[in-house]
Amino acid sequence: MTCTTEEVTHRNGALGIHKLVIDVPDLEAWMSKYTPFIGEAMSVKTEETCTITIGKNHIILLRQANQYGISEIHLLTSHQMENPIQLAPNHALGSAIFMTSI
Repeated sequence: MTCTTEEVTHRNGALGIHKLVIDVPDLEAWMSKYTPFIGEAMSVKTEETCTITIGKNHIILLRQANQYGISEIHLLTSHQMENPIQLAPNHALGSAIFMTSI
């Protein structure tokens, strides 16, 4: 059974996650933890980050930091907007949540 548009679209127009920014204390160790899950995904590593692109441009950005945490969540929305908007941070347990038009 195929889901309807109403079943896969949130009231705010969110369609899904486009990008996660995850702060990690040991970039090399976390990269090796993600390897079994990403398979043939494309990854680009710099000194401070590793950007992993999966499937239809879904992105996981691992970023060197002092402690572990999900710092940003980027959602795709069906609503048209000129610039990404940031949702209220007090609702996100310390993470920044952005909505971007598809």
